[in-house]
Amino acid sequence: MGLSTFTGGVSGLPLNIPPNQPAPSTPAAEFRANIDIALSQHLPQLISLAESVVSGIDRAYEPDVNPNKVANDYATLVSMTSQFYEFINQTGIGALPMVDPPEKPTGDANDMNVDVVAPPPFSTMSEDELHGILNDIVNAKYQRHRRIADNAAIVISRLGSKHAP
Repeated sequence: MGLSTFTGGVSGLPLNIPPNQPAPSTPAAEFRANIDIALSQHLPQLISLAESVVSGIDRAYEPDVNPNKVANDYATLVSMTSQFYEFINQTGIGALPMVDPPEKPTGDANDMNVDVVAPPPFSTMSEDELHGILNDIVNAKYQRHRRIADNAAIVISRLGSKHAP
């Protein structure tokens, strides 16, 4: 029923393995298992703790919020984040991209988008490098907006001169 039979190792016992799954005890199977552990165990705990900490901070001045619990949740979140970081580095799944790359702006040539790619998230750029890139992006958008405004002023002045008596 869609399962292939594999005779594994020394024992010669048949194992039922789905055709698209790697054989057990292979690096691919271990890698896939590590991804499953990260997604099913580590991330739900991290998300739950992060939501608890953010909720506690948002509601810090409400009488039913215990600041000691929020502080403990935060300390646990920091600890678990470092453990997760170690897990993904040791297992090799840390090499997978965690975030989708930014999409390039689309549109026609007359829109205000400038084809400048922003730096990738979680970049190791220094603050000065990032500041320079963002200044270039802002300047490019400003120059484009200025050209559009100047061209519109020229069109208005020409239209106004044709209709003037």
